[in-house]
Amino acid sequence: MIKTIKTMRIKKIVIISLIFFVILYTVFKIFYSDTFALSLAAGWAVSFGNFIGLAFKLKSTLNGGYAKALVFNSQFRLLLTGILLFAFFKNFEVSYIGLLTGLLINAISIPVGGILELRRDTDGTPT
Repeated sequence: MIKTIKTMRIKKIVIISLIFFVILYTVFKIFYSDTFALSLAAGWAVSFGNFIGLAFKLKSTLNGGYAKALVFNSQFRLLLTGILLFAFFKNFEVSYIGLLTGLLINAISIPVGGILELRRDTDGTPT
């Protein structure tokens, strides 16, 4: 039961993140520029991949895995993120504000998911 609840929380954060991403991508694609929208998508993809990698690796570590594996995994993800962002900067025209906005989508989705979960637990509001 605990695994299901934790996975449900991760799914809720992923859904909120997808909603924010689709709204922002659509608005910036229509009203701003393709470069900004592409940078937003790249930033969101990097942030989303890091969130999913951390969420499931942390869950497996807490269920009896080794802490050294978590440290290695986080350093590997950091290296991979750096390589991906370097390649993106090198090969594409990049909007830095779009990239930062994409990176922030998951950072905003996590507290929103927590607030919705807390609200559901305290007053029974369906979310």
